[in-house]
Amino acid sequence: MKITINKIAEMVGVSKSTISNYLNGNHKSMSEKTRQKIELVIAETNYRPSITAASIKTRRTRLIGVLISDISNLYSSLLLKGIGDVLHQEHYEMLIIDSSNSAVKEQENILRVLDYGADGIILQPVAQNAQEYAYLKLPVVLADRELEPPIFPVVKPDNHLQTKALTKYAIEQGYEKCYVVTEPLKGATTRLIRYQAILDVAETSGLEVALIELGEQPFVMPKDEKKAFIFALNSKSLSIAIKEILVSNQKEIGICGYDDWFWTDIALNGVTAIEQDPAKIGEEIAHLLLAKLNQEEVPVKTVIPTTLRIRNSL
Repeated sequence: MKITINKIAEMVGVSKSTISNYLNGNHKSMSEKTRQKIELVIAETNYRPSITAASIKTRRTRLIGVLISDISNLYSSLLLKGIGDVLHQEHYEMLIIDSSNSAVKEQENILRVLDYGADGIILQPVAQNAQEYAYLKLPVVLADRELEPPIFPVVKPDNHLQTKALTKYAIEQGYEKCYVVTEPLKGATTRLIRYQAILDVAETSGLEVALIELGEQPFVMPKDEKKAFIFALNSKSLSIAIKEILVSNQKEIGICGYDDWFWTDIALNGVTAIEQDPAKIGEEIAHLLLAKLNQEEVPVKTVIPTTLRIRNSL
């Protein structure tokens, strides 16, 4: 026998509208005891609500478009994990799409999400210009990267403070030159902020800074007479830089950067790194989007603290 929402209401001893509120994530109007009883009955009966019927009635698809600029890194996986954990609790599903760092592909993906009738969008933008996204009228929350001017709320790690702290620490260790190794800066406000933080410290300290943007050509670390270190602006750049140090046997060069994954603790006897918390960032993004869907006020910018892990590489 097919279990209906009316049958669930009868078994719990509440109205159909109460069950509907529960399924739509509106728990404020019911007691904790009622919520737990509904949850138990649904689990025992293996009740599966009709998404199509619910969307017609509520005008919501309970679908969230999640557009990631580059899904190939560990940071993105943990970010998605945090987003998904929160959305799942509120009975939302994610439509995850990779933009491959292409502005053209990203706009195509946005239109696809709109065609699916998504209730909201979580966006890790490829472009910086807010005009590229100004046509979006549904709730939007940004991941990591800001737009200029700001038109959507953003959740981001603390890029500036810890980058400056790590640069100052390297100078205290006697380093005179910093090679900033990064994927292309254009369009990536996160990396631009980190680079600018290094330049800010260099301006007042006399530290020499050289920028190396990774591209199609293999990365080769130049020889330098000065005591030099590498500051990699993301985990992909950091792994490439570590490999180059090992291959070229330039172990006298210091190295540090983002992110603090499991391998930074063992590579080169421990790499000094800035630890982010992408899962927590993802959770906060999802909470803000849910608040916007409920027409609640949310902060324009939310900054999640990072942690500096000092090891033997500097």
